[in-house]
Amino acid sequence: MKLSEYAKRHSISYRTAHRHWKQGFIKGTQIAKGKTIEIINNVQDNAMETMADDLMQDFVAIITSFTARLYGLRRSQRKTEAIIKELHENE
Repeated sequence: MKLSEYAKRHSISYRTAHRHWKQGFIKGTQIAKGKTIEIINNVQDNAMETMADDLMQDFVAIITSFTARLYGLRRSQRKTEAIIKELHENE
């Protein structure tokens, strides 16, 4: 299968498919006549699933971090208000 056919089948651009081939996600050989790349073994599907899983884990980590910061800010604000209230009551 040519790399262009592979790109169309997987709904990605040729440039993306070429980059994946250069990075080793797609196994294939380059034929001497021009720039035709024949795909030997389709490792791309597993690599894309792994990349999607990694992206999902990163996304969850980012959301968790942001929510922790929000709750931390709210907690510190409540603590500050409580300290100010106690100071006013002690006066």
